[in-house]
Amino acid sequence: ITNTATSLITGLLVGLGIMSIAVFYFFLDGASMINAFMQLSPLDDRHELELLQEFDKVSRAVVLATLLSAIAQGILGGIGYKLVGLNSVFLLTLLTAVLAIIPFVGAGAVWVPACIYLAFLKEPIDPDGARTWMYARAGFLFVYGFFIISMADNIIKPWVLQGQSKLHPLLALLS
Repeated sequence: ITNTATSLITGLLVGLGIMSIAVFYFFLDGASMINAFMQLSPLDDRHELELLQEFDKVSRAVVLATLLSAIAQGILGGIGYKLVGLNSVFLLTLLTAVLAIIPFVGAGAVWVPACIYLAFLKEPIDPDGARTWMYARAGFLFVYGFFIISMADNIIKPWVLQGQSKLHPLLALLS
């Protein structure tokens, strides 16, 4: 476990370092890098500029779609956490919104552990038959999280991408 954690943290730090250096140089020399790539490209400068403008428009649309989707998932998550009676709803809502931005992690990184907490760890308020109620609330949060919170991403992102970048809805969904 220690070796795995060490290699994971090392890989994360190396990737973060490379990304930081790349972003620094993109900000420092971005315009000259684009000019150098344009000189190397066999395309006409007019077409290259058109491609760059389209790339800029689509990139902005993807960032906007991701942020709006994360905010919506955070709000939907907060509603679910409040409905099942979890404490620290604001913190869970904020964590849901932040983690919804991360690909392959998503909002499930918050609502799945919350379901586990409800089902197995939280002490029932009423000791007589309250454990069944805890399982029901955990089950509700699981269904709500899977079909409402996490699926909101599959509705909001394509909708925003199609409106902002005129991207076909199927391509927006797949992206």
